[in-house]
Amino acid sequence: MLKFGLLIVLVGLAAAVESDEFKWDTVPPAGNSSQCIYKPETRQLGCRGMSGIVQCEVMGELPKGFEVFGMGREELEGDSPIESIRYFLYPRELNETEYENHIIQVENVAHNVSLYHLESMTETVGLRVPDVKCWSRFIDLFKASTGIQIVKVEDMTTEVSLFGEILVVDKQAQKRWLGWGLGWGGLGLWGWGLGWGLNPFLWG
Repeated sequence: MLKFGLLIVLVGLAAAVESDEFKWDTVPPAGNSSQCIYKPETRQLGCRGMSGIVQCEVMGELPKGFEVFGMGREELEGDSPIESIRYFLYPRELNETEYENHIIQVENVAHNVSLYHLESMTETVGLRVPDVKCWSRFIDLFKASTGIQIVKVEDMTTEVSLFGEILVVDKQAQKRWLGWGLGWGGLGLWGWGLGWGLNPFLWG
């Protein structure tokens, strides 16, 4: 049953890349979390959550060598305008269970890998949603995601709360998935792999 479930996910995602559609009906739902797919070739980010599906065009780049990015909320004081909200992205390889820090060094300066809107946001890299109306829809979708997963992050003494993940879907990632084979012991701890739809007990 597990192999069959993984086959459905991988075949569905491969078809999504070729036909330039997300085909959410082929992806098992993740309950009350946020599932996102990013396609670098078309610069489209699609997310599914409790309140529906949102798809927006994005700009920017994600760190290379990672297939999954856990999404965490930035703690802000008081009410903040939607334009200034950002979500930290924690990189993870699909065949690993531990995430890496969202802070990376760019020309000896610390930057936050994030999903964000403001072009003027300093020391921030990652994916930017330039359309504020589309960005607002993402925020509403993420607010409705009440599922939280507590995960370990490399080189951090405290654990981190994530409400969802972004899966990077490109041709190179597909080659790596096929190279691992469907019999491999699980495509990740949670989120894209065993957690989303194939193991509902990992979500609260």
